[in-house]
Amino acid sequence: MTPLINLLPWRTLRRRYRLKLWGGLGLSGMLLVALLMLLWTKPLVRQASLQEARASVLEAQQAALKSLLLRKQTELKENQQRLAVIRAEVARRIDLSRWESVLNALASQLPENSWLQSVSWQNGSATVAGVAGGARELGRLEAVLGALPGAFKLKPGELRDEKHKGLLFSFALIPLGGERAE
Repeated sequence: MTPLINLLPWRTLRRRYRLKLWGGLGLSGMLLVALLMLLWTKPLVRQASLQEARASVLEAQQAALKSLLLRKQTELKENQQRLAVIRAEVARRIDLSRWESVLNALASQLPENSWLQSVSWQNGSATVAGVAGGARELGRLEAVLGALPGAFKLKPGELRDEKHKGLLFSFALIPLGGERAE
């Protein structure tokens, strides 16, 4: 048998044309789908990267604020400690100046034949020790101590009669109600 001869070349041309057409349509469809996917995911990727950047900025700000807060807390504690020390020093100076005025008043009103040997000050109260010329002088001294500025409880201490010296005495001046001398 003799081979068939196709005398109609248009069939192969048509087949190639259809193949090119459907291949092109399929390929362009796939490219269109890929392009749409790319266009759809691009803003999502950008949004995710922006959120990551914001998160890292917020973390850095949070760390900076935390360190600032810790530094301010330590500064506040140091300032409070300094303030407490200053307040204690001011209270001590005020207390000393008040006691100084009380002791100056005592020194100016001391009876003539009496003198002080020691004055000690501890825990807000003062102890005065000295020598009085006699019982009258001791009575005047006690009256002077009772009339000192400030509210004091006068607590008599040791009393000895030294024949050649006079009467040795001691009194404790204790502020009433735990208050300091005024």
